[in-house]
Amino acid sequence: PEDYGAIPNGITNCAAAINACILATNSCEFSDGTYIIGSPSMTTFAESTISFGWTPAQRDGVTFTGTGKTVLKLADGLCANPSFAVNGYEYRILQAIAEGGDGRVNIRNIRISGITFDGNYNGVNNNPAYPRLTTAGISTFGDNNIIENCTFQNFNVGSANATSFAIISMLSTNSANNAQGATVRNCSFKQPGRVSSYTYPGSPEQVVYIQVGGSLNVSKIASGCVVS
Repeated sequence: PEDYGAIPNGITNCAAAINACILATNSCEFSDGTYIIGSPSMTTFAESTISFGWTPAQRDGVTFTGTGKTVLKLADGLCANPSFAVNGYEYRILQAIAEGGDGRVNIRNIRISGITFDGNYNGVNNNPAYPRLTTAGISTFGDNNIIENCTFQNFNVGSANATSFAIISMLSTNSANNAQGATVRNCSFKQPGRVSSYTYPGSPEQVVYIQVGGSLNVSKIASGCVVS
């Protein structure tokens, strides 16, 4: 992604550069370092998250390869700019959902490895003048997606949610029944980033979860799912 303007210095918003890299090459090979995702001053959706699946070429075989010392981290201060947050209250690091946002497009054979995904909950919500936003990790809908040798940390729930997630990887509504589901292997999941507890009114608890499986919308079952 450095060829498209990314600088893994823990300061520069690299989202648009990573999106441009995926659009051009269908793959992204990261260096050591921290790639910031988003900025309080961002003005476009492409600057706010890594998002793909919008073109047919992006729907089969996209790869993200880290070094083991690669970090993708949500930016400090995003609470001050909820314009591009999902439903106005959740920022995600990476999503493969395409048009509709409901899993209707089968974005398959994704490979993600060697990356630390840092939700940076406390940094995202570093200004008490703004409502706390939820920070979330990876969301994909499609067959045979693999996430391996990754670390997930500092995801948590904001003021307007009851849940967040490190990983959602489900079949699409257009996947075959019993299609190969997601594989999540050799990954580690660290403590959430919240410094004080908060329960959304009406919710008995707040949860940061991992979800893999079929398609709830059309009752399709995934086969061979792995989480380890």
